[in-house]
Amino acid sequence: MTDALGKETAMAYDAEGNLLSLTDASGNVTGYSYDKLNRLTTENIMVAGQALSRSYRYDAASNLIGKTDRNGRTQTFIYDALNRQTQEQWLNEQLNPLRTIAYSYDAASQITGVSDPDSTYAYSYDAAGRLTSVDNSGTAGTPPVRLSYGYDAVNNRTSVTDYITGIQHGVETFDYDGLNRVTRVTQQGNGVAQKRVDMTYDAASQMTGVKRYSNLAGTQPVADTTYAHDAAGRLTALTHAKNGQGSKMPDLG
Repeated sequence: MTDALGKETAMAYDAEGNLLSLTDASGNVTGYSYDKLNRLTTENIMVAGQALSRSYRYDAASNLIGKTDRNGRTQTFIYDALNRQTQEQWLNEQLNPLRTIAYSYDAASQITGVSDPDSTYAYSYDAAGRLTSVDNSGTAGTPPVRLSYGYDAVNNRTSVTDYITGIQHGVETFDYDGLNRVTRVTQQGNGVAQKRVDMTYDAASQMTGVKRYSNLAGTQPVADTTYAHDAAGRLTALTHAKNGQGSKMPDLG
């Protein structure tokens, strides 16, 4: 395979279609090995005469249960009866635990909690399975922060609100057109500077303009960017005006 700069990459495969080796333009060779189930088990690379390797291990259900990187560091993974990852552990070269991360789920297999020695996060969902909140209230020594999410009838995210120690701070809102394209983003809140960004599109859903304002009413413009595309959808021109000072990129066609 030759790229646009004329550099060649060579690849070889086995009878099952698994990639066995890859030689890049600098002559570095990476070799791959697989088990009888065509699962990747080792990855070896020669760089400047030095051999580096990664290895992978699996359980009977083909879940990845362990991998060792080129520096000898190991990660192990534990799964429940539904093959959901419930634990991830990092080990040093002596296989002593460095960090353990635990995961929990609800009946719909949506993740409800993630915790490690330094932090704990909880996740909540609505009846449609949409994420409605994330909070770190189980994290010791840190002010409780909660993010709350809102949606429209077609599952577009319409708002993100953050609370610190139970007090509302920033709010971001998102507007959409009939094709579910984001047309406006606003930001405001306690100690948060007001911002507004408007976006426009052409019939092919390619972005044609981005207008930025320093207030919600859209009466204090900050910057205006426009984009032009050819019939093949390729960007051909870009103009940008900031604080009344305009600039234009050369024609890209």
